[in-house]
Amino acid sequence: RQSLSHLLAHGEMMPFEPELNQDWEGNWEAAPPDIQVPARGRLEVWLVPLRSTEAVYQDCWRLLSPAEQARAARFYFEKDRQHFVKARAALRHILSAYLGTKPQDLEFSYGPQGKPALADQELNSKLTFNLTHSGELALLAVSGLSQAEIGAEAGIGVDLERLRPVEELEQIAGNFFSRREKQTLQSLAPEARSEAFFRAWTRKEAYLKAIGTGLSRALQDIEVSLAPGEPARVLTDAPELHSWSLLGFKPAPGYLAALAYPQQVRSAVKTEFRFYGWEALLSSKG
Repeated sequence: RQSLSHLLAHGEMMPFEPELNQDWEGNWEAAPPDIQVPARGRLEVWLVPLRSTEAVYQDCWRLLSPAEQARAARFYFEKDRQHFVKARAALRHILSAYLGTKPQDLEFSYGPQGKPALADQELNSKLTFNLTHSGELALLAVSGLSQAEIGAEAGIGVDLERLRPVEELEQIAGNFFSRREKQTLQSLAPEARSEAFFRAWTRKEAYLKAIGTGLSRALQDIEVSLAPGEPARVLTDAPELHSWSLLGFKPAPGYLAALAYPQQVRSAVKTEFRFYGWEALLSSKG
């Protein structure tokens, strides 16, 4: 198996095995020629490398709407702008493959907290999705459940973080973690705390993105597992949380991710992991 750095450099569609902390099995697999909307109760997660050539970037830019291009132009750092453009282009390209449309024809609407959905009600009734990116990677989660089946603002949520030192880790945890989470974090060896911090952060974010509130709801109100080897789950004892599940995984070396999904998906006990190669975009030109 070729290294992830090689995949990121060349954008090839090659298998890559994520490390799961639950009994789910999956590989990053090349997409089949004919992509179908996931069956009810199934999830598909796409790994998107954000490093690519200038030619790919220009192709991505042309797929975006004027509003997306304006948003991209507001990024101060060029690298952040390029990552945003590529992630949004990949979102358009993958969703269009599911829906049988052209990537540039998709239109998006946004909820009160900025969560995107397909503006076309007929298309929106076919699937739900969520996008996240960090460092050199992006993840896109797609479910065959419609928005109406899950809830007006709810859906699925995915969050990704590149592992890195956090200078103010204790201060941030003090502001956003519950008392039990802070106690668990402090009980770990110093060298294990950074990963545990991001383990908790991705799980909280994924859940909040799934229910559609984002950071408007206090992170400390959503208590999650974070100890090494402990299955991902919401620990808060509240009735509205019982119909949701979490999956934590390492999509690539140096990254942590979490996926939140509703009760309707839980019975499937199966998800698929797919790798998105930029040559798919290049081959679709014209």
